[in-house]
Amino acid sequence: MPEMGGRQVAEQLLTQYPDLKVLFMSGYIGDAIVHHGVSESSFAFLQKPFSAQELVQKIKQVLKQD
Repeated sequence: MPEMGGRQVAEQLLTQYPDLKVLFMSGYIGDAIVHHGVSESSFAFLQKPFSAQELVQKIKQVLKQD
């Protein structure tokens, strides 16, 4: 995204919608994820590639979080 990264977008949305559930997905590995501040955050994360079953499981996990 040219103006903001995904973490910044999520943080902005959470100020307006504090109960919003966030799940990040990325094909980047290692340092690229840390550099973008995702892996060190409290946001859920799913590494690409993933199966449909893994996606469903992760979504269920995120929706159960309070």
